[in-house]
Amino acid sequence: MGLPINQGGLPVVTAKEMYRAEDLGTKSGTTKLELMENACRSVVSEISARWTPRKVLILCGPGQNGGDGLGVACLLRQRRWTVEVALDNPDKAFLGNAKIMAERWGETYVDLASVQVEDYVLIIDALYGIGLNRALEGYLLKFFQKLNRHKIDVVAIDIPSGISADTGEVLGGCATAVLTITFGRPKCGHFLVPGKIFCGELIVADIGLKSSIFETTGQTTKLNGPDLWLDRIPFPESKMHKYDRGHAVVVGGGSKNSTGAGLLAAESALRAGAGLVTIAAPADALEYYRSGSPSIMVESVVDGDGLDSILTDERKNVVLIGPGTGVTNKTLTWALGILSLPKKVVLDADALTCFSSDPEQLFELTSSDTVLTPHDGEFNRLFPNFSAGDKITRTRMAAQLSGAVIVYKGSDTIIADPEGSVVINSNAPATLASAGTGDVLSGIIAGFLAQGCGAFDASCIGVWCHGLAARKLGAGLISSDLVRHISEVKKYLDIKKINIKNYL
Repeated sequence: MGLPINQGGLPVVTAKEMYRAEDLGTKSGTTKLELMENACRSVVSEISARWTPRKVLILCGPGQNGGDGLGVACLLRQRRWTVEVALDNPDKAFLGNAKIMAERWGETYVDLASVQVEDYVLIIDALYGIGLNRALEGYLLKFFQKLNRHKIDVVAIDIPSGISADTGEVLGGCATAVLTITFGRPKCGHFLVPGKIFCGELIVADIGLKSSIFETTGQTTKLNGPDLWLDRIPFPESKMHKYDRGHAVVVGGGSKNSTGAGLLAAESALRAGAGLVTIAAPADALEYYRSGSPSIMVESVVDGDGLDSILTDERKNVVLIGPGTGVTNKTLTWALGILSLPKKVVLDADALTCFSSDPEQLFELTSSDTVLTPHDGEFNRLFPNFSAGDKITRTRMAAQLSGAVIVYKGSDTIIADPEGSVVINSNAPATLASAGTGDVLSGIIAGFLAQGCGAFDASCIGVWCHGLAARKLGAGLISSDLVRHISEVKKYLDIKKINIKNYL
């Protein structure tokens, strides 16, 4: 049984941080051989829970990941599996604990260069693990390509060989695993695209390293989920009235063809728990906004001064601008005016694009109460100097440069605050790649901001709720369906929080 990753809160580490944690673990009395043996038992346990004994090929590299593979080979042999081991570098001697495992194996090896992959029904990848920092090439690359064509079940030990544990980058090529068993804590590459695509089901095995060890590795990246923020999520109380739950304002566009975005965002903010939501929009679009949910208030904005008058009410504590407003001078002027007010602000979509030619103009006004929600294109336009590198580092630098909370969207959404904290969200299904789902997300974040959450917490909660609602919907998801499922996710969180309160 692996460590729980769906509820969030677990540290996500780099290869360097994992190696440091192992070193610290040995100082507390656990040897590295014991850690390797624990890892091997974990792998065999997960494999035995999914497959009956069969012919298996274990691919072993010359390092400690290969030692894990050899240890797994010994344990599977004890369980009467038909096991063969192939070495990537047979001329290189095993060292340290890998040498001990090789001595325990004590049998011959098959030639990897001449292996016929179709002769096997299960292959275990213990070639390079998290230590790889170069591109795979030659016969090994061709071997993986052939393996993927035959669609044979592959189990990766720690991470599929060829995937960078730190960035998720594919280094030349890799096998597509149906199951990846990693040790201690998950690695960044398990969740970052494209690496996450090749990991299959992810199991994080406890190999005997204390949780406190990972708190001293210096990392600031964690998995998103309720265990990270449940104690800070707004919880309705009987004495509350609607103004206690905040009043969000969604700035809507003037085109009748773009009113859907504002309506989706506004209703999402209500579903997330905001006490009141008002759409502020030009007069020529009011009838379209009023045709939406009767729970949403609508006010007319004649010009910039009109928006200012709407926002003078201090109870209107959050403003969302961008969905459906258009990339226009009016949107830019509105955004500048909103950012100058002492309110929490979410900038999405068109409001971000308006600053593409002069991002510094935006950054001069943003603060830790501001949330920016760019997708790839918007991010690269706002932060052109951060277009290279891994997504975690890029998002962290963007938050520090802008002084705002950044929600860098995608199937591997990263949330970062200006102080350097980073959260990886892993529950977003591919079905979220649909029109309007980004508007729903920005509305959910605004809804949690309205209830008093800080910008970073509201972003983490909103992104996770957005992903879970999509998972509950499944295939055929459209954005309006997603809005209605927010309440189901909220109900789950309320029950979870009630249970924790009762327990405490």
